[in-house]
Amino acid sequence: MSNISLKRLQKEYENFLKDPSDDFVAAPIKDDLFCWHFTIRGPEGTEFEGGVYHGVIKLPMSYPYKPPNLMFLTVK
Repeated sequence: MSNISLKRLQKEYENFLKDPSDDFVAAPIKDDLFCWHFTIRGPEGTEFEGGVYHGVIKLPMSYPYKPPNLMFLTVK
């Protein structure tokens, strides 16, 4: 496990906690900083308005040098 990856993910999580959004929430599951769950509100003025969409972000051990995988679990 990369020390750089862990430090980066810890910092990003701290930033989410300091500056929460009304439009989305993201957090790691339990003690695994490499697997996050998120919810996003549907944007106003779109067919998705009023919806809440859930997904999972899986981060590689080489994060931030390789991108995460995103999976949406909510189907409209």
